[in-house]
Amino acid sequence: MRRLKSMLLAGLVTAAGVFTATPAVADVYYANCAEARAAGAAPILVGQPGYRLPLDGNKDGVACETGGSGTTPPPPTGATPPPPPASVAQTDIVKYSWSPNLYSVTFYASGWVWHKLTGAEWANTGYRAPRLAGWIEGTVIFKYQVSNEIFATLDGYTHKLTFAEWQDMGLRAPLEKRGGYVNLWWAPQGIAITDGVTSTAVTYDAWAAAQFPTPQALGILPGDRICTAPGSPNLLFQGATLQNHVLTYGEWDATGYRQPSC
Repeated sequence: MRRLKSMLLAGLVTAAGVFTATPAVADVYYANCAEARAAGAAPILVGQPGYRLPLDGNKDGVACETGGSGTTPPPPTGATPPPPPASVAQTDIVKYSWSPNLYSVTFYASGWVWHKLTGAEWANTGYRAPRLAGWIEGTVIFKYQVSNEIFATLDGYTHKLTFAEWQDMGLRAPLEKRGGYVNLWWAPQGIAITDGVTSTAVTYDAWAAAQFPTPQALGILPGDRICTAPGSPNLLFQGATLQNHVLTYGEWDATGYRQPSC
C-alpha cells in the first residue's frame, strides 16, 4: 500500500529533493536571530547562507521569520502549523487518479499537514509532477445502505472504489448512508434515490455524477402507491419512476399485491 508515512521521517522533502537536519552553508554562522537580523539576513530560507535548524523553531524551512532576539518559537503545544507556500515548503505533491486536484503534504514533528494546491502554488513548484496517493486527508469513504459498493469523495469528486483502491486506503470502515439508489425490477427504465421512506427520481446525469451506484431492484419503491380509478376496475401505479401506469395482474403481483391507498 502506498502510504504517505513512508515519506522521510528523518528529514523533509523539498521541491528539489531531500535535506537532513544539518547546516546549509558552513562559512556563515549566526548565533541567534537577533544577530541574523542585524546582518540584514533574516528571514533565512533553507539552503541560504546561515540557515540552521536551531534558528528554525517550527521546522518550516524559514529561520528567523518572527520577532524576538532568539530562535523562532515553536508553535503552541497541540497546534497544527499552517501549510507553507508551495514554493518554499518541504512538501510532497500528490493526487488521486480519479480527481484533477493536487495536494501538498508536509511532515512536521506535530504531524502531517495537508493543503489543496491552487494553480499558482503548483506553478511555484515548477509544475512538479504529482505522484498517485493511496490516501489524502479529508477523504470521506461511504456506502449506501442498499448496496455493498464503497465510494470515496473529496472536494467535489466522487469515485466508486475497487477493492485494491480501498485496500490502499487502509480498508477504512465506510460511513453508511441511509437508503440509496433503487429501481423497479419490472419497470427498470427509471432510477430513484430513497431515504427508506420516500423515493425521488434522479436524472441520468445525476446518477453518473454519483459514479453509477448499482440500484437495488425492488417490486415497489418506498413511497410508491397503488390507486384506484373512479368507475374503472383498473389499478393505477403512482411512483417516483412510473406515474399513472395501469397495472397488469403480473405487475400487481410484482408489487406484492400492494393494496390501494388512494
